[in-house]
Formats: sequence, C-alpha cells, structure tokens
Amino acid sequence: MSAMSNPYDQNPYGGGGGAVPQPHPKGTMILVLGILSIVLGCGVVGLVLGIVTMVQSKPVLAEIDANPAAYNNRQQVNIGRICGIVGLIIGIVAIVFWIIYIIAIAAAVGSGALN
Repeated sequence: MSAMSNPYDQNPYGGGGGAVPQPHPKGTMILVLGILSIVLGCGVVGLVLGIVTMVQSKPVLAEIDANPAAYNNRQQVNIGRICGIVGLIIGIVAIVFWIIYIIAIAAAVGSGALN
C-alpha cells in the first residue's frame, strides 16, 4: 500500500508562502491631498495642494514600481496624482481669473466707469 497524502495538509492557495503585498503608507495621504486640491481648487490652496500631491506622488510611484510585489495600491496613488494635476490646473485657472478680474475692476475705477 502506498501512503496517500492527506488533502488537509496541503496549502489550498498553492505555491510557497511569500510576503503579502501591503498598501504603501503614503497612498491614502496622496489620494486625500489630490481630492482636496480639487475641492479647494478655487485659489492658492488648491494650487499648493496640487503641487504637494505631485511632489509626494512621484517618489512613491517610483518606489512601488521598483518593488511591485511589496505594494498593492499603485492605482490609488496614481488616482491621487491625477486629482492633484486637476486641482493644480483649477488653481492656476482660478488665480488667472482673479488677476484678470482685479485688473478689470482697477481699470473701471481708473476710467471713472463705476462712479
């Protein structure tokens, strides 16, 4: 008689054990900063948050790409980065709008059109 192995002694998930990928510790922070840069994007705050998000996301994405088996939230970091870019663009447009608005008001006051 040959000895049969017990099916309960085998690993049901196959393969040898390895480290389970974890989310990168800065992933959630980058996503939150990106979303806030859009929500608060009507001025300098959105501009600053967009810049901070982009600066923070670049090394995190490089770290995830260097060791993809260690981290499982690359998409979350990338979405935060894209939100940061959108917030940065909204912030730039808002600041340009306010500058044009202030110049227009100053020109109207200088020409006496508001008197």
